Amino acid sequence: MSRLQRTRIATSAALGFPRFMRLPLVGEIDNRFRAPGAQIDDPRFGRSEGLPFVMEFVVDAERSAPAGVGREVDRAFFRDQGKLLFNVSFACGKPRGLFRRGLYGDPRSHWFNVFFGYYQIDVSRRVWGRPFGYREDGRTLDRDDVLRIGKSDWNYFSNWMYGVPDSAIAPTDRLDDPDLSITQRPRQKINGRF
Repeated sequence: MSRLQRTRIATSAALGFPRFMRLPLVGEIDNRFRAPGAQIDDPRFGRSEGLPFVMEFVVDAERSAPAGVGREVDRAFFRDQGKLLFNVSFACGKPRGLFRRGLYGDPRSHWFNVFFGYYQIDVSRRVWGRPFGYREDGRTLDRDDVLRIGKSDWNYFSNWMYGVPDSAIAPTDRLDDPDLSITQRPRQKINGRF
């Protein structure tokens, strides 16, 4: 291992995030930048397609690619929490041909505004004092974390990135909606693993 590689590893470890030196927007789920994508292949609905890699958004007070969306999410939901990495593997309707416009943004398509997938949220335990999504005991679900990350995904990583104006998003940033509920269910195996 070269001296430069050792320096990068030491710097990354000191910052609390081991992926310090790599391509922007490429993240990891379960230590892999390629993660099995969620898929639909149905004769009625068609096929889905996703990116061949995990996409990562850095959420903190600094401007981060793309378009500073991480700063917007931090401002709206995580201002007092500390940095987090939002890693996502997602899919949406497959375009009907090479270099054709996608179906996610086509209001005539049943795939309009529809995406699905899964996340891995990375936080520094030293900064957060607990795992993301759980209280200090590491077992009890933290309703606010779950609500905030869901609203972050829909309001900012999706709609804001597609150009929905701030004035239309801000009213949906509320965290005190009495109709919202979070239910913790027993762990389930997915693909043979918890």
